[in-house]
Amino acid sequence: MQVKVTRILLALTLTLSLSSIAFTQNVASGADHRKITKRTTPIYPELAKRMGVSGSVKLELAVASSGKVKEVKIIGGHPVLALSAKETAENWQFEAGAESTELVIINFTR
Repeated sequence: MQVKVTRILLALTLTLSLSSIAFTQNVASGADHRKITKRTTPIYPELAKRMGVSGSVKLELAVASSGKVKEVKIIGGHPVLALSAKETAENWQFEAGAESTELVIINFTR
């Protein structure tokens, strides 16, 4: 019985991880890395779903000393996904500190 429950939980976990819409990764390292304190999940664009598009969008964020995102530049990624990633990152909040530039990757998977 316990083996059956474990298998069901494992299958459910695998299914949820494969169908995740997006997750983010802050790629800055060392002293330059600022922790994200408020993060929203991007909306997977309907057009991208219909086209079967998935992939990563790399963003460069200019962050104020208050932690508010001042500017977002799209560095790379599929154009159908890029706008959703940009709009989402504009609403993030980082921990307070010196003004900085943060590189972030948002992955869209189906």
